Amino acid sequence: MICRGYLLVSLSRRNSVWYSVILSSGVFMAMHMSNEHVTVLAYINLFLCGLLFGLLFVESGSIWKVAALHSGWNFLQGNIFGISVSGTAKSSSVFDSSFADGWSFMNGGDFGLEGGLAVTIVLAVGIYVVYRRMERSGMLVKRMQTESMNAVKETVSAEQTEQVVGNRSTQSSEEEGGFAQKTALNLDTLRDIEKQKEEAGVIVKEKTEAVSYPSKTVFDADYFQK
Repeated sequence: MICRGYLLVSLSRRNSVWYSVILSSGVFMAMHMSNEHVTVLAYINLFLCGLLFGLLFVESGSIWKVAALHSGWNFLQGNIFGISVSGTAKSSSVFDSSFADGWSFMNGGDFGLEGGLAVTIVLAVGIYVVYRRMERSGMLVKRMQTESMNAVKETVSAEQTEQVVGNRSTQSSEEEGGFAQKTALNLDTLRDIEKQKEEAGVIVKEKTEAVSYPSKTVFDADYFQK
């Protein structure tokens, strides 16, 4: 449920289906790393098992089909045949099975069937069959086309966004330039007005000084002296 029902679905919303299946399979393998009697071949089989379950989920679109297969596999091994399930031994089972000595590379030994080469072959064949079935049904082509179209849409959307932002930036620059030009013109106009006022003030001052007369007392004194 975690690897396929949540992780694979979440990853496939923003990434390709193959990337999502492979990454979720890696997480499925990592979840069994602390199990007892784990081997390198067991890691490979767990990863292949994740690939098979992921492809089945993508093909069917039903998480219940994958969950039933996974649960049935574990139940048959542990509760029916008494075989260790990924390194975990069952205390009670219908049958009590034991492996022949010296064949642990084929049957998985203490880790269980998932640690043997026989399961590697079965998983590889299963992955090939599901892949070919998806290929014949055209599902792979449809998914690739959908992913390509989504990529094209994202690219076009990004280009349109850049174009809009560029146009707005240009418009803003032009508006800023126009505003700056208008501001400069207004400043020049204000300077001209101030200059005219200053010149007018000087002229008025000069005229005032030119036509200003001495005070009446001084004028009268001069007048009487004459």
